[in-house]
Amino acid sequence: DAVLDRLFTDIGDALDMLYDGMNQANINYIDSLFISNHDMDRVAKVVTDDNELRQAATILFTTKSTPFIYYGDELGMLGTRNNMVFGSYYPGLYPQYEDRYIDDVTEQLSDPDSLLNTYIKLGELRNDHVSLLNGEFIPYKSQNLEGYLRYYDDGTKQELVLVLFNFSDSITYPIPDDITSYEILFATEKTNIGGISPNSVMILQLP
Repeated sequence: DAVLDRLFTDIGDALDMLYDGMNQANINYIDSLFISNHDMDRVAKVVTDDNELRQAATILFTTKSTPFIYYGDELGMLGTRNNMVFGSYYPGLYPQYEDRYIDDVTEQLSDPDSLLNTYIKLGELRNDHVSLLNGEFIPYKSQNLEGYLRYYDDGTKQELVLVLFNFSDSITYPIPDDITSYEILFATEKTNIGGISPNSVMILQLP
């Protein structure tokens, strides 16, 4: 809904309200997030823009939820309950009609800019940063950019990460003025000249 501009509020506030509701229902809740399953249309069928698919993947890996990946979403598969598009990575299993033009696992592994490698990078980033695994969730909004902070502090280790989304289809927005020192951990768009490009995400580690 966020990447399709269907939310009634900012993504950070929407998720915060969701977490509050689950916390009131059960303080020990475990949220399990997915963007597709076998009983619904594939995310690549609903979100047809490649950049928006990467935004959806970023949400999957950077919220408080435990991410669940429906096989093939990491490739951009379209068919539900179809064969995985392995290619030579696992020969003998052939794609079905709906997925005949999808780049297979072998092809996407060799392309550093593929959707599959985006999923791999996000998974590694989540595993490498305790704030993304176990940090507090704090909504963030600055003019035309939306997002959230993930903050971790156990008394010995502190970490603060900001996930910033530009949901505009056409406008590049600068990194907010209040963010003066940061390290770029991840970006879905290489050409973020002067800010965050349209339909893209940037993940920043803050001091």
